[in-house]
Amino acid sequence: MKTKNLILIVALLSIATMTYSQSKNESHPFTVKITLKCALQDPSLVRAMHEQITYNFLPANTENHVYSAIVIYKGTRYQVYGTYREWMKFFEMYLIDPSPER
Repeated sequence: MKTKNLILIVALLSIATMTYSQSKNESHPFTVKITLKCALQDPSLVRAMHEQITYNFLPANTENHVYSAIVIYKGTRYQVYGTYREWMKFFEMYLIDPSPER
């Protein structure tokens, strides 16, 4: 009887652990909201932004609004926002260190 109870407890714990580990691997709903000016402080994030964002997401010259773009960097989702002028300056700038990240 004791062995049977021990086996049932171990089986229940293993199923619970398996279910928990599968739910942790799913996409994490956490999003970092950051301004474009702050994002420019991290060269690796800037490189990721240049790879994932094109200027096509901006509408034609509506400068009074704030626009945001989603960037996935090191497993974290970043929502980068800035004005039309800030985004245009971002797309016109060159990467200082275009070498791939190590």
